Amino acid sequence: MMKKIILFWFTLFILSSCNDEKSNIDSNELVKEKPDSGILGMSDKNNQDSLEVDEKSSKKVKQPDYDLTLPLEGSISLFPTEPDHLKNGPKYKSLISRKRWAKKGIERMIEEFSTDGDNWGRVYTLDDVGKAELKIAKLFNKTGQVLIELEDVPYINIYPWNINEYDEKDRMIRTNYSTLNVDIPPFTENFYKELESKKSRGYRLYEYIEIDGVEDRLLCSIYDHDSKDKKLVEENKLVYKYSSLDTLIEKMKIGEAVNIPDLDSTFLFYFNEKNLLQEIKPNSYRGWSCSNIEYDGNDRILGAVFDFGNPNYIEHYLFTKHDSYGNWIEADVYVNDDEEMSYSILREIEYY
Repeated sequence: MMKKIILFWFTLFILSSCNDEKSNIDSNELVKEKPDSGILGMSDKNNQDSLEVDEKSSKKVKQPDYDLTLPLEGSISLFPTEPDHLKNGPKYKSLISRKRWAKKGIERMIEEFSTDGDNWGRVYTLDDVGKAELKIAKLFNKTGQVLIELEDVPYINIYPWNINEYDEKDRMIRTNYSTLNVDIPPFTENFYKELESKKSRGYRLYEYIEIDGVEDRLLCSIYDHDSKDKKLVEENKLVYKYSSLDTLIEKMKIGEAVNIPDLDSTFLFYFNEKNLLQEIKPNSYRGWSCSNIEYDGNDRILGAVFDFGNPNYIEHYLFTKHDSYGNWIEADVYVNDDEEMSYSILREIEYY
């Protein structure tokens, strides 16, 4: 499963043809306040989007049974064990998550990935014990939109980035993407200089069409651009606009399934009597799941079990430190029945 995810990102960001257009990034512009984007698309049970319009009247929209669907860009993870998961409510400025290797985790990496090139460029040794590497970094504006996203691709010495742009109606309209080949601390002066010097490998455009008589839904067509042509990714996708994550969470609490496009799967969320997330199950036979979620008396998460869908690899999380907002900032991760920790996740969270 992990290799499939890695190969997906590797293909998306590396095989894209590099064009001659600069990304036109102004580090001063990146921190300007922009409107909050609250777009949540919708897809049916088979992940096949469809919209039927009555031929006699364009104002009549007939829609099938839809799941709630997260956007592909500009969102945070709903899994509490993911490095970019954040509590709903606070205004975030930035998030930087790093993985710090323990000896058991490095030994596992050495055992599973040989040094003959199968690990695609990054070779781990016992010298890496105690070292930290980037997992993910996100920069937000004051209304919660993700402006910049930087993510490490495991086993490869590259760092894919996205820069998102929004219109005055809070809708995402463009995502530029490329890669960095150097490990620079995110959101520093040197980081912005490196970003400005990079060429965009391509970008994704979002075009919207209003539906007569329907205020909260739009049709969205998505296009990918590289140096050669414009490719239609999806046409007339029905998107549903929410002003915040609150509405999504309320829908989840009454049992509506959530489709996560990056995972190509739909999930059900279960809450306890205090309305705290208790379990996430895939709405299929196998898939990502999160269970045994425990909290302390202040509703801070203490532990959870994460399953990629592979019964031979299950991660057990112990959340050891939290900040004043209740977000976890350190977690120790154990694999399967190991008594020794494999790695830790360290997070830096800034707030407005």
